[in-house]
Amino acid sequence: MSKYQEEKPGGESTKYLGNHTITTEAGHMIEVDNSPNDRRIHVYHASGTFIEIKDDGMRITKIEGKDQEFVNGEKNQLIKGDFKINVDGNVLMQVTGSLKHEVKGDYEIVAHGDFRVKSAGNHLQETSGDQRVQVNGKTSHRTSGDREEITGGSKTDSIGGNNKQTITGENVQTVSGDNVTMTGGQHQLVSAGAMGIGAGGDLGLASSGNMAAKATRIDLN
Repeated sequence: MSKYQEEKPGGESTKYLGNHTITTEAGHMIEVDNSPNDRRIHVYHASGTFIEIKDDGMRITKIEGKDQEFVNGEKNQLIKGDFKINVDGNVLMQVTGSLKHEVKGDYEIVAHGDFRVKSAGNHLQETSGDQRVQVNGKTSHRTSGDREEITGGSKTDSIGGNNKQTITGENVQTVSGDNVTMTGGQHQLVSAGAMGIGAGGDLGLASSGNMAAKATRIDLN
């Protein structure tokens, strides 16, 4: 981030007859310079705080100490060029009403530390284009209530490690098309209660190895 270059008060081509100054015993000074091509107005406080307006209309303000501004009505700012703010300390902005940022170009936030967003109400996010999220560390999602996920197109999950799901309630999965499950290793189905397998059409069971079935009771209808 670029730093501002501090401007020094005083003209470059001040002529004595065109420069009118008032200097007090405490060291305050008011300077009105009418020199050609170097017209200036300069108000200087003995503490080092000053306001200066240069020939081209450029205004320079330097404050030695705190700066306070109170506006009892509306305040509007129009900047037709770039706007830069450099703060060496913390920034706190408190808004009792709504806060809206509208950017016609790109919007980028860079945080070299932690980044936290907290909302006491609903959190809505809408993207007209694609969305990409990259996390170089771990990611955790926790929802105290229900969670609903709707995908209008295809969905692909690629997991490089293990996948574990723990469901304390019911698990219902409805597939309108074909359902294929392929396992490169062993595949086990274990139920602590009853298990039913039904097919509206043909049902085939095939094994390239041994197949064993054990039951305390078999009902063939």
